[in-house]
Amino acid sequence: MQNTSWKDLTKSKKIFWWCLMVFFVCLVVFGALNWEKSFLDPDSFYHAKIVELIKNQGVVTAFPWLPLTVLNDYYIDQHFLYHILVIPFLIFFNPLVGIKAATVFFAALFVAIFYWFLQKNNPSAGVGVNFIFILLMLASSPLVFRINLAKAPAVSLLFLFIGWHLIIHQRYHWLFLFSFMYVYLYGGWPVLLVVLGSSILVSALADFFHAVKERKKQLAKNFFNAVFDKKRWKLMVSCLTGLAAGVVINPYFPNNIKFYWQQFVQIGVINFQKVVRVGAEWHPYDLRNLFLETPLLSAALILCFLLLVINYKRQSRVTWVALVLSIFFFAITLKSQRYVEYYIPMAVVFAAMVVGSYIKKTPPGEYFARAKVFYNRHVVVATCLGVFWFIAIVILASRGWVINWQLYHHTGHSFNKFTAASTWLKQNTSAGSTVFHSDWDEFPVLFYHNNWNYYIAGLDPTFLYKKDPALYKEFENITMAKTTDGIAEKIKNNFGANYFFIDTAGRESLISSLEKSGDFWLVFSDKESKIFKIIN
Repeated sequence: MQNTSWKDLTKSKKIFWWCLMVFFVCLVVFGALNWEKSFLDPDSFYHAKIVELIKNQGVVTAFPWLPLTVLNDYYIDQHFLYHILVIPFLIFFNPLVGIKAATVFFAALFVAIFYWFLQKNNPSAGVGVNFIFILLMLASSPLVFRINLAKAPAVSLLFLFIGWHLIIHQRYHWLFLFSFMYVYLYGGWPVLLVVLGSSILVSALADFFHAVKERKKQLAKNFFNAVFDKKRWKLMVSCLTGLAAGVVINPYFPNNIKFYWQQFVQIGVINFQKVVRVGAEWHPYDLRNLFLETPLLSAALILCFLLLVINYKRQSRVTWVALVLSIFFFAITLKSQRYVEYYIPMAVVFAAMVVGSYIKKTPPGEYFARAKVFYNRHVVVATCLGVFWFIAIVILASRGWVINWQLYHHTGHSFNKFTAASTWLKQNTSAGSTVFHSDWDEFPVLFYHNNWNYYIAGLDPTFLYKKDPALYKEFENITMAKTTDGIAEKIKNNFGANYFFIDTAGRESLISSLEKSGDFWLVFSDKESKIFKIIN
């Protein structure tokens, strides 16, 4: 058999082997990052439980565990396909370890797919330069933090960049299929519409300005023709019909329409953070912190903006689309922190495309030759500058990794959190009885260990607020110890609960008020939680 050298491989095969290498390196690195038996986001317990329920019982179409929220009226599994994709990992592991293994796998796969996207759409940069931009992305700690959470961000990004690639190369049938699947995969599927709209708008404007340059008349007609060009029309139809089919041909239809309105508009756009204690990811991202947490990317973007202004005529349409998407996701990241997972890779694509346009004109070898000449003429200065920048880049790149390493290894919610209290509740309460608890973010952990009982609020406090604002306010007043009068009667009559579960961390004043009231009896206690029973 004849041996095949690296030089003999086709370009596609070389890209495949580079992507495979990136995948396995990230698999090892992300595996080390996720080694601890804990989750940084309590929602991971919810996802693990849903995966387990689907595996054992089939599709979860009703959600009785939060009877006082809108989820009891119209629940949908907005991450249905993601949960299906995690099921194979439960063949080898328990649900908590399985979803961790899936997280590592999908995070590594996303980075490999992102590298493939750059190679396919920025070929002039070459494998080496594109690889540098992969390192730039991985040096941005907020993205590494987000894609390693045991939930759907990495899979969503993976699908999004495949979808963008299909839009760029006008693969209509595949775009329809991926659009359909995206609805099943992730509740944030409208981001694909943002990519589609930006691509069509930039392409149409480019054709329109070309018509202006050629001094063609009837500019309005030319603009209309540019927007509704046959190929762009087919892209719109392929994507929109795929998304619409995913919404309608759905086990949750038509309740999913109500849920999407709640999720996209009321939670995502309106955002009740001023009246509801929503999760940290829905709060604004401080501009200073965003720059400090992505120093290398921010510096690269400033440089690339200058290069863009200097030589804007050489930029491809994909570059302009990436710029539009970077600005859009940057703006909404300042409104809600969770969107940083989209801003960073879009910004990296923009920077890579700008650099690629320069390399297309001037090969990297010429830049190296110029650098070599400068080094030979100024050995001392060049060496000092090189050492300085090398140390600075290593420090800036590693700082975020050190922070993430500390977070993933020394903080978070242990797999065994609330297990003793959950066991006690299962053994001492009736099936379907409601347990009052001290905060909404305790629900996923309690739900995983004990779906025997029902609870008050969870996943997002907005779900309780939208069902009954007054009841949410009462829940907040009791759990925040803003009121101590007659809370036993309120919990029993208004919430239908006889037991009060309390996470002891930071709840000293609440526990003290219950102990002094005379209306509660302490029936369970350990280092992390207490359970009080209302005395009849």
